[in-house]
Amino acid sequence: MKRAQAEILGTVLISAILLVVVGGAFVWGKPLIDKSGDKSKFDTILLKFDEIDAAIKNVGSTGSSRVVKLNLRGGEQFEITNNGELRMQIPMKVPLITSRDYTPLNSFELPEERQLYFLNLNETLDRNAYPNLIAGGSVPGSTIYNTSLGEGNWNALVYRTISENYDYLCIALGSSFDNPSQTAQCGKPGESIETDGGDYSVIRINNSGDIAYLAGDLIENTGLITRDVPGIIMAKSTVLGETQGLITDIKMQYRGLSDDQGIIHRITISCVTNCIAGEGARDVRILRTDVQRNPNSIDTYINVEFV
Repeated sequence: MKRAQAEILGTVLISAILLVVVGGAFVWGKPLIDKSGDKSKFDTILLKFDEIDAAIKNVGSTGSSRVVKLNLRGGEQFEITNNGELRMQIPMKVPLITSRDYTPLNSFELPEERQLYFLNLNETLDRNAYPNLIAGGSVPGSTIYNTSLGEGNWNALVYRTISENYDYLCIALGSSFDNPSQTAQCGKPGESIETDGGDYSVIRINNSGDIAYLAGDLIENTGLITRDVPGIIMAKSTVLGETQGLITDIKMQYRGLSDDQGIIHRITISCVTNCIAGEGARDVRILRTDVQRNPNSIDTYINVEFV
């Protein structure tokens, strides 16, 4: 009797273990299946971007027109933006791209980067000249000049707020901060400074206040024609919500490449009509519209649209 009970108990335990194993495999296996499906879809889309890129370069060099066939599934959208980007949004279940900022996929760098300004604040200025900014003590400062900050001389200074270290950067147009409450724009690291010449982000101020870094406008990351790709494919992920999944945003943007003579070869993408497509089979028509040869650059203009 005891032996029979033991056998029955053993069978029950084995069944329970199997249920746990099978249940665990189902629970933990689903994300793996989702990831496998998303990865296959993602790879297929990247191949399509490669095909479009090859067609654009062929049209740019030969002047002939090309058509690339595109099949968009539910929730997918393809757009040629006003600033010449080819952008696709794809709903996903798992984050294949873990970055919330664009990450290059076929290059080591993005097509644009913010211009970095290094300010060597190596002069000591009298605090009495800045009554509306300085709480006490003299501060280092210097005069900087750069046309991207607007015409004229720009003064820069740093000072302390409640910290023992320098933690505030101000810039003002003119030879001094005569009326800083009206002319000076200030910010801490991580904050933006708005000027007539553009918006600039304070990146870092060292503790002693004699060095500061300021990031300016986006500038083109010009590559080398013998080494780099003109069309950079990049992607990022955006979480929509706990139950809504996420969107993977893939885009391709072109940048100039310099040849051994220093001439910049640049492809400029535009779209006049039919610039957005949703679910279904669509044709992407690619046509060269102009080539401009200048002393320092060769600019090829390509129109891309859905037909």
